[in-house]
Amino acid sequence: MSVSQTLADAQQSSLLTRSNFRKMRDKWAKKRMRRLRRKRRAMRARSKDLDEVE
Repeated sequence: MSVSQTLADAQQSSLLTRSNFRKMRDKWAKKRMRRLRRKRRAMRARSKDLDEVE
């Protein structure tokens, strides 16, 4: 009885941590994507300026 209870608790806690981890990972991914997008936009603007110069 106690063994099955501890197993159930462990399963529950692992599920909770997994969902939290997924949330954190999504948050970091969004931040990273935003940063990459900003860099890409800056690079594109720079390339446009270079094209205009040429």
